[in-house]
Amino acid sequence: MPPLSYLQELYDDSLRLLRWLASVLKDWRNWLIFGGVYLVFTCPTWLGWLLYFITGDPWHLTYSTAYMAFWALPLTPLIPLCIAITLGIRKLFRKK
Repeated sequence: MPPLSYLQELYDDSLRLLRWLASVLKDWRNWLIFGGVYLVFTCPTWLGWLLYFITGDPWHLTYSTAYMAFWALPLTPLIPLCIAITLGIRKLFRKK
């Protein structure tokens, strides 16, 4: 049986990422901006699902699910992009 050290490394890396994320987004305003940016990035999904439930047209379900499936892939930079845009918006607000 292989050693489980790789699982411990994965766990440690995940904790390090969560601690970093919490340190970057420690202000409630940052979390609010982050939520808004995340909603804007994923709005084609939510709107497509809403249109599917309203109209029943499977085309809306297809493109919205494909859009979310793309962003849910491990190598797509959704969360880092959202964090970067959040910090950029926050920096613009602090300048004023």
